[in-house]
Amino acid sequence: MLKHILLEMQVKTQATCVTSFNSNTSSNRLMKILRWNTMKISKEIVYPKDRKNLIWFLDDLHNVLSDKTDSTEFLRHFIEHRAWIDNKCPQRLQQTQIIAAMRNSYPLHTFPSSTIRLLNKFHTISYNSCSDESNATIFRNKMMAAIKAIAPNKFIDVLVPATIDFVRSLAIQLPATPIKPRYQFSLKTVDRILHSMCIFCPNICHYEKNPLLRLWIHECFRETWDLLDNVDYKLYYEIFNDTISKHFEATLHSICPGNKSPLFCDVLNQEGSYEDVKETNQLMQFAEKATNSNADSKTIVYQEAVEHAAKLLRISRIRKGHMVLVGEIGSGRHTICDLATSILNHQTVSKSSQTAMDQRETIYHQLRFTNDDSEDVVDKKVGHLFDLAATNRVICLVLADDTANLNHYFLEFLNGFVVNDSISGFLSQKVFEDVNVLAAIKNNLHFVLCLPMNTKPYRYLLNTYTSLLTSTTTNCIHSLTEMSLMEVAKLFFKMHIIFDVPVSCQETLKVDTEPTVRQIII
Repeated sequence: MLKHILLEMQVKTQATCVTSFNSNTSSNRLMKILRWNTMKISKEIVYPKDRKNLIWFLDDLHNVLSDKTDSTEFLRHFIEHRAWIDNKCPQRLQQTQIIAAMRNSYPLHTFPSSTIRLLNKFHTISYNSCSDESNATIFRNKMMAAIKAIAPNKFIDVLVPATIDFVRSLAIQLPATPIKPRYQFSLKTVDRILHSMCIFCPNICHYEKNPLLRLWIHECFRETWDLLDNVDYKLYYEIFNDTISKHFEATLHSICPGNKSPLFCDVLNQEGSYEDVKETNQLMQFAEKATNSNADSKTIVYQEAVEHAAKLLRISRIRKGHMVLVGEIGSGRHTICDLATSILNHQTVSKSSQTAMDQRETIYHQLRFTNDDSEDVVDKKVGHLFDLAATNRVICLVLADDTANLNHYFLEFLNGFVVNDSISGFLSQKVFEDVNVLAAIKNNLHFVLCLPMNTKPYRYLLNTYTSLLTSTTTNCIHSLTEMSLMEVAKLFFKMHIIFDVPVSCQETLKVDTEPTVRQIII
């Protein structure tokens, strides 16, 4: 909340720099951030850019307090002297204030002495969690300001406490465990659900109670159900049904037959309104037309892929929306991104009345870095990505399957860009000084971080880059059902796709000959 207040306070005489700390944040990274946001007046005197008053907000400070002595000592020295040492020369920064935020879940005496010396430099305010009534008031005021003229006031009065109650029940009955680290249900989840309601409510076709309730159920499914394991679906339905019965005097089954999640999208009509797609065949047909219109696309269109693509389309409609896609290698993560890109481009072509935003071409881009890639290589590839996003919508797939070979320089950039909407300390200052171009890039660029279903990589990234994973929507791609496998097999059969498959003649044909390779048409 404090971060949003500071960002909204930016005026002609004041600037705000937000830095989210993670366990890899070093003193060198902090110096680069300071260089990015300052300008030299003399050899030793440094001012914030344009001589504004700079507020440096340090978020998630607890991530470096326990084991990052160089970072804590750098901050302590900077607070004491308002200076840092750069190339053996002190840089004295003027007109700067520092505000920090951290969790207080650890006793102070458990921290090393360097951390205690740093914390003693701050005026400390202990902030306790708000009550449900206070949280409901905050979110209700936010929704009233966004959709007061659309949604009935009584509906908003019920919707907000129902969302808080539902997410709290999930956090209690489906807590995060070492084997289920994705189960992170908190006020961030509530905020994402209600924020998406504020975005999509003005774009739906009907404003009666039942369509709005189905939209709310859809957003709850997208932010909670999509990250669950299959074994927890039954308990989830019970929790959701209890919440709906308590607050709306209805049942989940009566609103969504078979407890099946609603599916909303805005690609099936000329107006671009966010509508409830009750017949998925319509979306399937649109997706098939989209892939057929793209001669380079070799995507196989089947129902599960289309449903996952619709979830990614939802993220692409949210300003600064990003996704974590969890699935095994070969589960269809590339297919989903490619299919979503084809649908968006086909929608742009098929619409008769287009706005400037609708006319953007959508580009599917892939980024893969290893631990051996230098900072210059990362900057060059990210700079090229930004050039694409300056004028086009970009869905960027980032593979992070191998945690032992991750490029932490890029992950720090991704953490800052996704969480704080900031690129301070990365790339070239001169290239992105145009505020309008940078704003367009932030609106057009949507990252899809791919992780394996194995919980160890997710848990590692959650411990290292906590805010990155808790600030994005997670979608799990589970193993294909038997129905989906049959659907894909029929498509391959119709398309006469040929595979070179090694077949042992001794085992299959019972002929005493050497194994051969045969062409098999599925």
